[in-house]
Amino acid sequence: MRKKQKTMEELLEEALVPEEEQPYQVPDNWIWIRLEHSKKDEESFGDGDWILSENIDPNGEVRLIQLSDIGQGEFLNKSSRYISEKTFEALGCKEILPGDILISRMAHPIARSCVVPDLGQKLITAVDIAFIRTNEELINKKYLNYMFNTVFFRKQAESLARGTTRLRITRKNLGRLAIPIPPLCEQKRTTDKVERLLSKIDEAKRLIEEAKET
Repeated sequence: MRKKQKTMEELLEEALVPEEEQPYQVPDNWIWIRLEHSKKDEESFGDGDWILSENIDPNGEVRLIQLSDIGQGEFLNKSSRYISEKTFEALGCKEILPGDILISRMAHPIARSCVVPDLGQKLITAVDIAFIRTNEELINKKYLNYMFNTVFFRKQAESLARGTTRLRITRKNLGRLAIPIPPLCEQKRTTDKVERLLSKIDEAKRLIEEAKET
């Protein structure tokens, strides 16, 4: 017998953070959920692939996104490593898609993230990076990306990270992190405002650099 698909209300009920575990009070029309419950489906939250140096092929067709590519809220595009399509198939790699969010599981600052842009090529990511493809009926990926890069979220991640020389957080612990979710319309207003403010900051930086030159 085919398993009955759960409704959005049932999924939300499972996702909610118990009131006694909520970090702080939010407006009545907001909810707290665990990060793992913002994924689109069971295949949409995972770790990158374990790629060894011998797997690298400078003439490969598949781009490997690394920790150095992930800035605080932005894709930095600093690395240039590839594997072949044949290696992709042999290793059973997971393809990363434009619009996915990548979250660093190590390297300071831990749990920084970015939204993957369309680079016009097939993509995978490294094992110390988690990816999440959001359920867009519940959460705006830009809102989630900005939330990941807040001091509040980072402190949560650091509290669950382990390591003697370099902190590292497991994907399981990433999935446990609590996120405040307003209605979708408020998420969009928030992201629009953040982007306007960031644009003003960029313009101010440009003017400062011009002033230095003169």
